[in-house]
Amino acid sequence: YEADVQLYASRQSFGAADNYSKLSASLSAAFATGPHSVQLAVRGAGPASGGELPLYELFSLGGFLELSGLRTGQLVGNAMAFGRLVYNYRVSAPGLLDGAYVGASIEVGRIGDAVTGASSAATRRGNALYFAFDTPVGPVYLAYGRGDANNPTVYPVPVATASVTVSLGSAVVSSIGVTVTVADAKPAATVSTL
Repeated sequence: YEADVQLYASRQSFGAADNYSKLSASLSAAFATGPHSVQLAVRGAGPASGGELPLYELFSLGGFLELSGLRTGQLVGNAMAFGRLVYNYRVSAPGLLDGAYVGASIEVGRIGDAVTGASSAATRRGNALYFAFDTPVGPVYLAYGRGDANNPTVYPVPVATASVTVSLGSAVVSSIGVTVTVADAKPAATVSTL
């Protein structure tokens, strides 16, 4: 189980370019027995004090396991709600590639106050079927995703993950999770906390 709540406040009086506040929350859980595992994750985010966020702080959805079937970051807006259920079955024991899996996901999400994406304020759905294997440098996926608008996408997804946390005393100034993926044969970078 993991839960995370973050409140971020930007103030010009402290040297920031804009005044705004944003709030995000996430909850995830994983359960496993034998070769079977299930992962559940939900998250939401938006402005904490009403109003709009600056363009560089907007939230996005779309891409593998974040509304599969859509392009990475296809939906962008001022607020976001997202949930997914992922099932994995281990088809090989750890060895040279540390294990291989087949899996499926069910995803649902919504972007509020959208700035891109047709009908992005509506609740959107996505599903994925995938084959994954662990390597010494991280997992690699071959996936097929389909969104609610019958938009199929194949994801040859090598995934590299890095995390950066900047601390000042006991206060965390910035925490960023970066996932770099290749989807729709176009490189894309997304910032993700889930």
